[in-house]
Amino acid sequence: MVGNFAGMAGLLKGSSYSVKTDLRCITGPPIFDIPAEGTVAYPLSVMCAVGGNFYGTLTFTKMRADGSDDPDGENFWYTVEVKADTPKPERQISVRTQVHR
Repeated sequence: MVGNFAGMAGLLKGSSYSVKTDLRCITGPPIFDIPAEGTVAYPLSVMCAVGGNFYGTLTFTKMRADGSDDPDGENFWYTVEVKADTPKPERQISVRTQVHR
């Protein structure tokens, strides 16, 4: 759940945030709107091509009215840990080749 910190501070208006992550195996909407004094679930998809433990961040940066990131606005981030199992093979294929002599 992601809260609108501007709304919580008494600024009664919704906010738009750009969303970035440094993890290649997770995706979600690049722009996310949060109503004033609201908390909204951010839809996050995880699809890892390989198994393992992956660590990174998910950063929300408040946007200006023109759609650019506000360098003086609030931003907040979450640390993310993904523990992925090795995917099962979709199918097996046979490969034959002639060995060079």
